[in-house]
Order: sequence, then structure tokens, then C-alpha cells
Amino acid sequence: MGRGGAAVALVVNGDDFGYDDAINAAIVRCHREGALTSATLLVNRPASAAALALARQSPALGLGLHLNLTEGCPVAPPDEVASLLDRRGRFRPFPAQLGRVVSGRARPEEIERELGAQFAWLAARGVRPTHVDGHHHVHAYPGVLPVVLRLMAEYDVRALRSPLLTAWLPLSLARPGARGWRAALLARRGVARADALLDAGLLTRRADPVGATVRAVAGSGAGVVELMAHPAWNRDTDVGAAQVRLLTDPRLRPALARADVRLVRYDDVAAG
Repeated sequence: MGRGGAAVALVVNGDDFGYDDAINAAIVRCHREGALTSATLLVNRPASAAALALARQSPALGLGLHLNLTEGCPVAPPDEVASLLDRRGRFRPFPAQLGRVVSGRARPEEIERELGAQFAWLAARGVRPTHVDGHHHVHAYPGVLPVVLRLMAEYDVRALRSPLLTAWLPLSLARPGARGWRAALLARRGVARADALLDAGLLTRRADPVGATVRAVAGSGAGVVELMAHPAWNRDTDVGAAQVRLLTDPRLRPALARADVRLVRYDDVAAG
């Protein structure tokens, strides 16, 4: 149960939509046959356009934006975001890119230019994202979150994967006061977010993944929970395939319903 005994609202989000055709297929299957309610789209991958086409065929699927500064090529012209790129013209990988962002070697104006180009990619195709999150949680990086919030306001996007819940990130994000300024910034902007974030990959390691998932969600004490998932068949094969099995298990949706857990999208959260 959520706060005060009310039903828990659960967003089940598939990250990396658009990464490749196999991940696209896994995410769509988990939505059509399972409990997945939402996906966040990488817009700089060869399979991004195919993912968007699949999303248009699945109107009940919430479609968010998976911001990316750590893998693949930029959306903006490379010479306009050179401080984000290696000699091949590709994003520097995590965690090297995080170090450059934190130190200021990745130029703030180029970060904003690239992230703005990613928002614009979806807008040009008539899509307003239901919410925003980040590849390797890039949306939560120091120096990046304020940019993301400005772009969300510009494009009228009202929900965000909470940057307060990314506990695995390096300690540079958890220095004294870091959580406080993020919370204050989110409150001023009126951004909708979940109260708890669970990782489907960790839950698949339990002896009974379905039962573990239901207990974790229902016992979270949160009003809104996000279950972050990475369904896949061809990357991190065991973990990705296990998440497909969990999210399409025919016992999962009935068990969540019995526990008074309501499946929603982030635009439902923002509207509520």
C-alpha cells in the first residue's frame, strides 16, 4: 500500500528504446503482453526511428525521452558539441563523461545545445514526451539537471525520473547539500516524479521475481513508484531476457492488482 493506505501508482518503464531492433522488440512485447506501461527513447541511434514507429502502433505506451551524452553520436552538429566527443566524433563513455561534466571540461553551452537537439528531434516528429530520464542517469549530473529542467519547461514536459533516487551514481553527486538543492529546484519547477525507484534487473535475481516485485512495490510506502527496466534479448543477455520474462509473466499483473497497485504512465502522474 502507498502513503496512508492508498493504492500505489506504478510506472513500469523500459529504458533504451531505440537502441537496436532487438531491444525495440523486447520493449514492445513487454508492453503488449505484459506490465510495461512506458518507454524512454534514445533519439541518436540507428533504430530510433523504428522505435518511434512502433510506439505509434501502440498508443497506450507512454513515450518519454532518454537523454544521452555517453553513447553513440550526437544529434547536434559535431563541431558544435566538440567538448562532449572523442576523436571519432562519438560521445565519451560513462564514467569519463561524468568526470568531464563535473569538472567543467564538457562545456555547459554544448551540453545544452546537444540536449536541446534531442528534445527538438522528438518535437519535429510531433511528439511531446510523457517524461524525461537519462542514459546512465545523465539527467541527474551536476550542471545537467538545471539544463534539463529549462528544456522541459520549453517543451512542456512535466515529469522526470527523480534525480534524488539514483543512489548508485558516484559520490560526486552525493556531496553534502547535493540532494537538498535538487529537491528545492524540482519543487520550484513543479516537476512530477516518483517517490521510489526500483530496478527490475535486481528483482530478477530473487528466487521468486514476481513475488519479490509485488512485495517491493506494495511495501515501498510510496504513492508513486517507478520500476526501471531494461528488457533485451541481445545485450546483457541473461539480465535482459530475465526482465522480459518477469514483465510478461502472466501472474504479475493480477498479483499487482491484488496488492492494490495501479499501473500508470508518467503523464497520469503529472496530471494527478
